[in-house]
Amino acid sequence: MRKNNNDGKYTWLSIIFFIFLILIFIIWFGIKAIVVFSQSKLDISHPFVIDFYNKNENQVILFNQNKKTILLNFKNISHEDLTMIYEISVDKFINVPNPLASSINNDSIKKEVFSNSQINFFDKLKILYTLKTSSNNIQTFNFSYNSKSSDNLLPSVFIDSEIYQEGKTIAIINATGESGYASRLSGLLSNIGADVISTSASPDVLKNSSIVYSNEKSYTLAKISKILNINPVKSENTILADIVITLGKDQIGTGKY
Repeated sequence: MRKNNNDGKYTWLSIIFFIFLILIFIIWFGIKAIVVFSQSKLDISHPFVIDFYNKNENQVILFNQNKKTILLNFKNISHEDLTMIYEISVDKFINVPNPLASSINNDSIKKEVFSNSQINFFDKLKILYTLKTSSNNIQTFNFSYNSKSSDNLLPSVFIDSEIYQEGKTIAIINATGESGYASRLSGLLSNIGADVISTSASPDVLKNSSIVYSNEKSYTLAKISKILNINPVKSENTILADIVITLGKDQIGTGKY
């Protein structure tokens, strides 16, 4: 009789221990999911851009607000120079062993995305959802370095309608001590629909960059902050524009523009 009671006690201890392990696993899995989700970079409610690159070939895939997918093939240019020369804002760069085919469809993009370990799990789910709701008819453009056709094409392809509609005025001040940064950033922001009203060079060289804004926060402000990786600060005084970007030495060599 005593033996049976002990057996029952051990059974309950085993059940409690098993439940404890399950709870530990659930907590660990939940924390892991939160961490991975926090690292997710893509905002599928707005246009986003992925560059699949291999040596001097880039296949830039744009998912836009009209649920259309656009492929831009860039040859004879490295991915480091792509954003600077063509003034493109890329959300994610992904190195691939072999370039995608020059003509692709949603299935081939899915295959590449889900076989690539560099893409966050939640970003993969977002891309899958975007492809599911978009047309399989992908518009393709081909470029070779020094192609002049990009001057008229890129602004219309990459424009973000929400940035354009907000119409926030932007002023850019170059305090890097090196020329060209303000004009290149101006080109990139203009290509996505931003209203850059002035670019200038500061007589002083600053170590750190800054973004100052007036009135309320906006999607345009959030997008610029993400591109430059700078936290914006609200100004209590009158400033040159709705958003004033001051580029310091920390923006030199970032390869973003």
